Amino acid sequence: MVRIVAVRVAAVWAGLAVAATPFSATAAQAAAAEAATTEPVTVNLGGPREAVVTIVADGETYRLGVTMRAVTSFDARSDREANRSLARGFATAALARQVGCRPNQELSLSGLTAGAETLADDHFSLPFTIPKAGVRVVDKPSAFDKVRLDPEFADYLLAEPLLMESDGAKLIRLADGRVLVLGIASAKLAGPSALDRKRAETVARNRALAHVVAEKTGIQVARAETLEKRTQVVLDAKAGESASSVADYLETTSATVQGMTRDFPIVGRWQSPDGTLLSVAIGGFLKPPAPSQP
Repeated sequence: MVRIVAVRVAAVWAGLAVAATPFSATAAQAAAAEAATTEPVTVNLGGPREAVVTIVADGETYRLGVTMRAVTSFDARSDREANRSLARGFATAALARQVGCRPNQELSLSGLTAGAETLADDHFSLPFTIPKAGVRVVDKPSAFDKVRLDPEFADYLLAEPLLMESDGAKLIRLADGRVLVLGIASAKLAGPSALDRKRAETVARNRALAHVVAEKTGIQVARAETLEKRTQVVLDAKAGESASSVADYLETTSATVQGMTRDFPIVGRWQSPDGTLLSVAIGGFLKPPAPSQP
């Protein structure tokens, strides 16, 4: 029997807070942020604005300096407002990265103060200060409700939003060589009763299994990494790894895949916030394809 843990979703993504535990920035996040900012740190955000943010911890205050390519598309007043707004966004993004916000988290800032801007050639610079006490890591609003996940699979499902947001078959390569095979599918909830949920769950499970066995139009292939004892799932479209089906990736037949996955348990359940859709995940760990003989 699959052991299920109930999760109160206060986040769209990937590391949800357990219902019994009020969320706050973890000690590890706080320690990492403090250690990382005792010396000036440069965060290169890149993008069309080529934004660069310097962060310094000064006692009980963070000092941030934003430099970016200036907006020069409007009148002077509008350009100034646009540049200051963009700079604030870049400062927030860089600080979130520095304190270790996870994909399901964001910063709540209190007391962020902008200084005097400078405009040199086509680059705009703006300094900010904020008390450390005014920086809080909070959960993002969630796209899911009543989430229950098998703890063996929870880290993978929560590590990447797209895994739970879209139906279909998913493959995740693990560091030990195994392949995690997931099937995600949804079904309409006719009502709130236990019987309605059971019917929707049966339909959704059959659809999820069909995605794993019969999907031939392309599946998500990702890799799992462990960073600072936290699981990350990387969907890298530029990595060149793809597959038209699970059987294609495992270099076997659909019949074999069906035999390997037909007893996959339901490892996750969740529903839409409005209660009209029930989604399930089925999954299991399989051995990787054998290397081809020369």
